Amino acid sequence: VYVVVRPVSFQAATLSGSNLSVNFVGLPNQSYTIQYATDLANPHWITLQTVVAGPDGVIAGTDVMMPNGDRFYRLISP
Repeated sequence: VYVVVRPVSFQAATLSGSNLSVNFVGLPNQSYTIQYATDLANPHWITLQTVVAGPDGVIAGTDVMMPNGDRFYRLISP
């Protein structure tokens, strides 16, 4: 039996107006949670959304950007 583990990787971030699209690549059909924090020195991670990767492993999420606010993103899986 061979097990292939594919690490999750960041793919792209695209800003369109106030909508930020963030894309990652992970395991196909796996559930992932996208979270954000506004401060990495003392992070309080907030769930943005839970998504299922597509058959190609692409994980896509969308966030509405707030004026004058930094956000840092991470991806976790159960």
